[in-house]
Amino acid sequence: MQRLKGRNIVFGALAVLACSGDPTGNESTPTVIQSNPDVVFVTQGDSQPVVVTVLDEDGNVLQAEVTASNIGSGITVRLDPTYQQVTTGKPIQRGSQFFVKGVDLAQTSFKVNALGLTKTIQVTSVPGALDAVITDSQPTLGDTVTITAPTGTFFTDSSVLTFNGAAPVVTAQDETTISFIPMANIFGPALVSHVGVTANPSLFFDLATPFNVQTDSIIDLGTAVTPTAPTLGQTVTLTLPAGLKIIPESLFASGVGADTVLRGLFIANNPLQPLSITPSADSTQITFIPPPNADSFVVVPGVIPASLAACCAGVASYPLTLSTTARVTTPIIDSFPSTASDLTPDIGQEVTLTSTDAAFTIGATASVNAGGLPATVTGQTANSITFLPSPGAIGPIIVTGVEIGGFPLELPSTAGEITVPPPLEGTGDPTTAPAIDLNTTVTDAGTFDYAAPIFGGQFGTFPARLYKVVIPADGDVTVTVNWPTDQDLGAYWFAEDGVTEPGFNPADNGGAGAHPETVTNTMPAGTYILAIVNFGEGDPPVFTVNVSE
Repeated sequence: MQRLKGRNIVFGALAVLACSGDPTGNESTPTVIQSNPDVVFVTQGDSQPVVVTVLDEDGNVLQAEVTASNIGSGITVRLDPTYQQVTTGKPIQRGSQFFVKGVDLAQTSFKVNALGLTKTIQVTSVPGALDAVITDSQPTLGDTVTITAPTGTFFTDSSVLTFNGAAPVVTAQDETTISFIPMANIFGPALVSHVGVTANPSLFFDLATPFNVQTDSIIDLGTAVTPTAPTLGQTVTLTLPAGLKIIPESLFASGVGADTVLRGLFIANNPLQPLSITPSADSTQITFIPPPNADSFVVVPGVIPASLAACCAGVASYPLTLSTTARVTTPIIDSFPSTASDLTPDIGQEVTLTSTDAAFTIGATASVNAGGLPATVTGQTANSITFLPSPGAIGPIIVTGVEIGGFPLELPSTAGEITVPPPLEGTGDPTTAPAIDLNTTVTDAGTFDYAAPIFGGQFGTFPARLYKVVIPADGDVTVTVNWPTDQDLGAYWFAEDGVTEPGFNPADNGGAGAHPETVTNTMPAGTYILAIVNFGEGDPPVFTVNVSE
């Protein structure tokens, strides 16, 4: 181990001796000065390193002492004495590093010289910030503020002034200045896009000021809401804080009156918007009727400082959307007081739900979900709705479109849970198809889960439900299929295998939406499969089949 240490010391000494001498003797011919980068862009106030080397005719790096001269105005150039420095404290001079500093905005150059060669390096000092002059960095709302481009820069026709992405109203703009009316809630630098540099007019920059602009902070509407716990249908008054106004158009959909569903004023976390929204003549108050089930803040769009209303109300970046700090709480409506004509109906039997409280009415577009499945509405009045529940439905009856105080709600009925028998089983296979009796109307529903090859399968297969029918004697047999919706059903005869067609006419003449479908055939005695085929989109909620002699 001692011998190894000794060898390391010898090698280290040789390395120092080698570095302290002339490693090449520069026996070849200096041919070109190379710099990295070739063209320097340096941010004003910062420095950019430039490495300079001298190459011979074969591209080898030569040892050389490099100097800088002819340094243009607006920059300084300083040699880095520590670049490639070795243990003797001297650089090996196989390359030199200069630091170019941008003092002023300028397009200029400097020269580097070595071994009888000279190279000019172009330098552009570019702005890093918009060190502009502003007439007031904390203006009063409504004041006009002017920002002046710093020396060496200019604004262009494409220059846009923004604060955190929002553009203010500009009252005047030229190459030197931009005058504008700031909006509320500014706290940050001004950003101006497409700023030009006088020293190099082909260069443009997006620059931010090194200082912040600050305007009045308006973050909420306070507590001026009365009453905060109104009864259902009671009018609430919201008074805006002093100095603020409402832009009335922001409260309503275009061309629509205040009692229509609106896009403006709303209660946070509530799907229903208030009704009868009315701003005062001076736009400092709003009255409205809040919806039921509210327990949150009132959110108001289109709030603007009064000092900005005349100039800037129509500009998107000026109106504010603010909420109150006081909560509005309204009565909870969580059920529909009503009775049901039957909670255990047969498949295909209509059920009528009737309101037991005159304050609850049925909207014109009401719908029903019974037992977790959509029901088919067959009729309604102002206080009742009649529907066909889906087979297999078990659970509560929920009505969407129950209205109280003018507000449409989705509410479960207090009538209780409904139970409907399930669809017939085995309809997806000829061997398990349920038998249906002659001269009896069978009501069914469910998935059409058999691929019926009607017309020999020349048009492909179609979804169907299968039923077994026994014809005891030769004679005329009539099939009638009926359903309440706009699907397109048909009835087709097969042999017991569910594939072979005995050649009887199908019940399918009506086409989409036409029902019932019916057909009469003269049929010999035997056992057959009757396929109810669905040609339409979606399955009907219920359908009836009658086979009679």
